[in-house]
Amino acid sequence: MRRWVVIYGEKILYIDGRWIYPVVLFVLFIFILSLKLSINLITGGEINVREQKLFERRREAAERLVNLQERVTRIGEQLSQLEDFLYKFGVVWNILPEPFPEPVSTGSSGNLFEHNIMWLEKRQAWLESQLKKIESAIEEKEYLFAHIPSIWPAPGYITSGYGWRRDPFTHRREFHPAIDIANVEGTPVVATADGIVHFTGWVRGYGKTIIIDHGFGYSTLYGHLKKILVKEGQVVRRGEVIGLMGHTGRTTGTHLHYEVRYFNRHKNPMDYILDEGVAY
Repeated sequence: MRRWVVIYGEKILYIDGRWIYPVVLFVLFIFILSLKLSINLITGGEINVREQKLFERRREAAERLVNLQERVTRIGEQLSQLEDFLYKFGVVWNILPEPFPEPVSTGSSGNLFEHNIMWLEKRQAWLESQLKKIESAIEEKEYLFAHIPSIWPAPGYITSGYGWRRDPFTHRREFHPAIDIANVEGTPVVATADGIVHFTGWVRGYGKTIIIDHGFGYSTLYGHLKKILVKEGQVVRRGEVIGLMGHTGRTTGTHLHYEVRYFNRHKNPMDYILDEGVAY
């Protein structure tokens, strides 16, 4: 029978020829299996690293998307404030452009988000063009602007707005052609635009009252005053103190009754207040 001789160092091993092939195949199998496991470990580790990097990139992209959406929301709010400001200017100058259309859904959230960004850009461009138009009008009509009511007549809290309400005395539904601003007695009341004092005195229901003629069809009324500090025929400037808040006439408490009229027709005074943070 054939035998295989294997020299191992100084030792000589004799292997029966019947076992040499199975042994070689077994060793080869173990080698191939080890090699395959090593390759899987290496490639598997690389795949895990790539998946981890991909996960991190997706997470960062999601965070950036959320931040971008928040920025878009803030920009939209700022543009809304600017649009409201321009609308008030438009009331003053009789320049009322068509409202810019609101964004509409386009299907998927991704397309909607892109659409909203494009809409904000167009809206911003439109508002900038309207602002330039109004700035140009102001420069051309600076004298007219000085005679149009545009500021708060007094600091305080709005206790009654312009429009229909239930009368505090008769409890009947009546139209209130003014805004009521409440504060402590003696709070300064100022002229809301340049003009000439047309009337000072007592008016039934309004108590001590001042009416200022601003020209160009505009006039303002200040009622329930404690004290009148101007005289008929006196020229007054915007922001000049003309009286002190009180509770004369028919009133439930200390406040200023403030009206704006255009060619003797009542207008909402809030449309003629352009500054912020004086009354609440």
